[in-house]
Amino acid sequence: MARWFNLSSLVFQLAAIGVLGIAMAPSSQAAVTYKLDDIGGETLLEDLYPLGIVPNNANYDGKIVGDWMWMNSYQVEQGGDLLKSISLTWGAPGLWAGYTGLSDWQTRPYPISLFLYSDPNNDGRPDDAQILAQAETTITNPDSLTFTTVDIQPTQLDVGSHFFVGALFRNQLRGQLPATIDTLNSVDNRSWYVIANHGDEQPSNFDAVNLTKNYVPPTALTPGSGNWVLRVNGTASQPPRKIPESGAGLALLGVGAWLIGRTICHR
Repeated sequence: MARWFNLSSLVFQLAAIGVLGIAMAPSSQAAVTYKLDDIGGETLLEDLYPLGIVPNNANYDGKIVGDWMWMNSYQVEQGGDLLKSISLTWGAPGLWAGYTGLSDWQTRPYPISLFLYSDPNNDGRPDDAQILAQAETTITNPDSLTFTTVDIQPTQLDVGSHFFVGALFRNQLRGQLPATIDTLNSVDNRSWYVIANHGDEQPSNFDAVNLTKNYVPPTALTPGSGNWVLRVNGTASQPPRKIPESGAGLALLGVGAWLIGRTICHR
């Protein structure tokens, strides 16, 4: 029997020495975190909500309410074109702690699949999303705003291109609210969900390859409702140009000035 599901709760010498100084100085590689939430900023606990799926059919009394994926879309930035890991939280803290159906996570692991998708037509919509990387994890420390960070196969994308990150929870039980949503400063058409419909005696049937084949294809969250706490961490694919440290530069400049002074005195 078909069941509909929805989201709930919602310088010459000097120059040469200068070059030497550049060559000797270490370089650093800044990181870029792609996110739509503002945890650690203005977001307050009351701005965060846990979400899951529930059956609309009042006659369905099964425990499993299906499979679903929550997704965010991002655009590759300069210095962050090599995507390396995914970070997310589970449930929500505050008044929601203990009410998200995940308190038994230590004795009953809940597996989660994380996906990185490309956007072939670069329109910011996941209808044609193609899998680039996948990693497995489990729900840990729910309702605490503790981020779970999972490494993925480093994936390089062109600056300016769109991509998607998704978290898939198969066999979600009735009353479970695994995803975290930040309702502050909502950015529309950047957060999505996809749902597969099955019950207790049926196997997981979520299609992670062709998202449009699922019972509920990729659907944007209602405007103004918030964005998922689902991040991607990246770095530059090429190391930045090395810059001399100030201490090393001053020391080498002192040596350069001493050499020039000796040359002038012996003319």
